[in-house]
Amino acid sequence: MTGRQLPPITWRLLMGQDMRGNIAAMALCLGVVVAVTAQAASDMGVSPLEAEKPKVTQSVSPEATPSAVVNSTSPSPSLSTIKIEPVAYSKSISSTKDYAKSKLKKKFPKSWKKQYNCLNPLWKYESSWNYKAKNPYSGAYGIPQSLPASKMKAAGKDWKTNPRTQVRWGLDHYIYKRYGTPCTAWSHFKKKGWY
Repeated sequence: MTGRQLPPITWRLLMGQDMRGNIAAMALCLGVVVAVTAQAASDMGVSPLEAEKPKVTQSVSPEATPSAVVNSTSPSPSLSTIKIEPVAYSKSISSTKDYAKSKLKKKFPKSWKKQYNCLNPLWKYESSWNYKAKNPYSGAYGIPQSLPASKMKAAGKDWKTNPRTQVRWGLDHYIYKRYGTPCTAWSHFKKKGWY
């Protein structure tokens, strides 16, 4: 043996650093090869990175936000396959309240906050803004506690599962027609215990 011999732990550390460097260099080279190949294919008019144009689908609810679903025509996964699950709306209470606020802003541009401050406690008391809420005694259902529940069909066929449909029915088909405003409905509720 000639020269100085390093302890085994030092060899392992050096080998580890060299390997990390080698892996990083190979990853860089691979990235360059992919970029050059993609550029060459693009220059020839055949780009493997281009995806098919998105197909937009509509939700059952006319006021829900449409979602884009992008599909690839190739049978096996490739760089052009992107899948986005369609979610037209959130069923969270905060999202449902935001939707109600947006409807109130359209109907009452100057006094929507006042109207929301009446609607919020009304529906909090009735259902806690739960679209699945059901009164075990009367059978009233949903956020606005429609009785009978099937009345909400007037706002959409997804009335059992879509909180936005229930909000739309509760405002457009019930409160506005019967009371005019959420504050009038809330006032009636405080006097009579129902609305």
